[in-house]
Amino acid sequence: MNVLLQQPLGYRLAGVFVIGVLLGHLANVVAYALSDNRRRNPWSREHPRDGKSRWLDRLPLVGWFRLRRKATELGTTFWLRAMAVELAMGGLCAALYWWEIDQWALLPPGRLGLEGRPGAEGLSPITRNILHAVYASNLLLIAFMLAATLIDIDERIIPDEITVPGTLLGLCTAAAYPWTLMPVWIATRPPSIHIRPPGIQFVEFITLAYPFCAYPHNWPAYLEGRDQLLPLLIALAVFGFWCVSLLPWLWRPRRGFDHATRLLIAYAIRSPNAFSVLLVALCGSAGIGVVWRLGGPNWAALLTSLAGLAIGGGMIWMVRLIGALIFRREAMGFGDVTLMAMIGTFLGWQACVIIFFVAPCFGLVIGLTQLALGRGREIPYGPFLCLATVVVIAGWRWFLHKAINPYLRLFYEQPKLLMMLAACILILLAVVQFAVSLRRRKAMRAENH
Repeated sequence: MNVLLQQPLGYRLAGVFVIGVLLGHLANVVAYALSDNRRRNPWSREHPRDGKSRWLDRLPLVGWFRLRRKATELGTTFWLRAMAVELAMGGLCAALYWWEIDQWALLPPGRLGLEGRPGAEGLSPITRNILHAVYASNLLLIAFMLAATLIDIDERIIPDEITVPGTLLGLCTAAAYPWTLMPVWIATRPPSIHIRPPGIQFVEFITLAYPFCAYPHNWPAYLEGRDQLLPLLIALAVFGFWCVSLLPWLWRPRRGFDHATRLLIAYAIRSPNAFSVLLVALCGSAGIGVVWRLGGPNWAALLTSLAGLAIGGGMIWMVRLIGALIFRREAMGFGDVTLMAMIGTFLGWQACVIIFFVAPCFGLVIGLTQLALGRGREIPYGPFLCLATVVVIAGWRWFLHKAINPYLRLFYEQPKLLMMLAACILILLAVVQFAVSLRRRKAMRAENH
């Protein structure tokens, strides 16, 4: 890492730009591979070989420029979007590196206690390594979101082949190196959940308890690993519920509750991905148990990542249920739920709350524009979630101190408000779920008669 930082900033930005172009090319390839319309894939076997196909067709940028010869089959400008995606991804990666590493944009203002202009040379080696780890984690998340966005724009669907590996990668990354989570504090003394020599400057990562505790190092004792069984049960329950949600479910109560339950279980077990989900559930639960036994910052980060999964996916799931009740149709796909859950594993539940409120702003502007142009009423919501995520990452310092701290700490200072909000949400979800089930039951009875 020190050898990398010794290189001029221009060289580092050029290298990051190349990495971004490669990630953009990979997102294009994945989007075509998972697309339902195989005829749009320029490498599909359905397209006859024209005698000009070479390995150069697989290269980023150059390959798409060569593939313009297939414009008569796939569309006049199909290759322009692919090139634009790769160039934009390269530019975004370079800009994000400059913003996060060179400008200290993720670090809290007024907490550094350092002299000199913004730049990596003013930070301790540990802090520089942590900033690069956070940047790498953000880059992985953006790559997954880019592939999901391309598919959602074309197919109006976000496949599990993207969100499930992304979610697992987010959990593993947090458990392996906790400092990939978003930074919130610069400390010069070792907090309770870190093991660092005194006087060493390092970055505090965001935790599940922030900002309800004064600062991240005030980790509640009842959330510690090893001796505390409750957090382990909560973590296993969250991960198990996420695994169960990946299975297809069919609820038909016409012949009674017992018959509907047996049919529900049989339908889930016979699904093609039942074995894969079971394997993920067993391996993931074992991994959670190992990290819980180790405790320390690894357990704090994993539990924070699981909280992001639950709260991020839960908010979109709540909107999905309420939309189904009000509009009597699927207002939001389940792919948006799994997408937000994946984002939560990388950024934590605090960022998901902000993304939840920022995304509709983009959706409103673009949606009104689309309706004004008469291009249909169905608008994919996944791209807005991804765009809002990038905005929150880039503006993390501002959102942290202007949105997260003041309003969330209000509930910390007034615990009754938090309890009332949680109770209202639970009651609302129960009522909405009951109403949706009742409406479906009436529809089934009407079809039978």
